[in-house]
Amino acid sequence: MWNNKINLLSIWKGSPLQKLTSHCVNSKPGRSSNGRITIRHRMSRTSKQSSRLINDKIFVLQNEFAQVIRLERDPRRSSFLALIRLLRSGYLCYISAPAGVCSGSILSLNPFNFNDFVFKKLKISSTVLPLYRIPRGTFVCNIENSFLSGSKFCKSAGSKAKIQAFSIKSGLVSLLLPSGRTVFFTFKFSCFYW
Repeated sequence: MWNNKINLLSIWKGSPLQKLTSHCVNSKPGRSSNGRITIRHRMSRTSKQSSRLINDKIFVLQNEFAQVIRLERDPRRSSFLALIRLLRSGYLCYISAPAGVCSGSILSLNPFNFNDFVFKKLKISSTVLPLYRIPRGTFVCNIENSFLSGSKFCKSAGSKAKIQAFSIKSGLVSLLLPSGRTVFFTFKFSCFYW
């Protein structure tokens, strides 16, 4: 059964990495998109919240492992973010945290040889795979919309899609989205599988 419960005590309460953040500054406080004053007496107050820069194109990497350093909460997003470190290169980046991930867990990114027994022995909690390598009836998240474009679907907190059917002739996969709509994706699109 899919479990989206995250221990709130394990959420990082300190400041984020400064090199992976950008400041959220409202350039027109109290004005609408037309430039008209909607709320009076708002001077140029800027919020000091810093937004994390998310690497959605993590699917590009082949046969790489990453370790989750910590889980964080971003003021602009509903989902939790995971600060990961790639084990080979040491590269740090933020991604949307898939279900079941906690600090210290290991993620597998596009492995060449996918073996359930080996992955359970290594205690790998989540894997990035193309849709054609995932069995029917499983839940996925962070789905690509086009090849190597980054995750576009099911990125918010607790959202998941279910793989319904494969069409080998047309090269399509049928996914049931959280809205109840059925969408077709091609085989080569990647997503998180747990």
